Amino acid sequence: MAITLCSVGVFSTWFFETLDVGVLDFFFINAVLNGFGMAVWVPLVLYLNLTFLPRSARPHAINIGMVSLAALFYLSFALYTCWEKVRDLLIFN
Repeated sequence: MAITLCSVGVFSTWFFETLDVGVLDFFFINAVLNGFGMAVWVPLVLYLNLTFLPRSARPHAINIGMVSLAALFYLSFALYTCWEKVRDLLIFN
C-alpha cells in the first residue's frame, strides 16, 4: 500500500511538472481531490458504524448530524472550488 501511494505521488508530481502546473494549483487540485474523497468516506464510515457496530456503540442523533454536516462541508468545498476554477478558466479565455 505504501509503495502504491508513493508511486502515485511521484507520478502525479512528474505529471504536473510536465504540464507546468504551479505549486499553488497543485495544492488546490490536491485539496479538491481530498474533499471529494472525504465526501465519500465520511458517509461510508457512518453507514458502517450504524450497520456493524453493536447497538450500545452506535452513534446517536447528535453524532449522525455532525457527521452529515461534515460530509456536506467536504462536498460543498470541493464543488465550490471546482466551480471557481472552471469559472476562472471561462472568464479569462
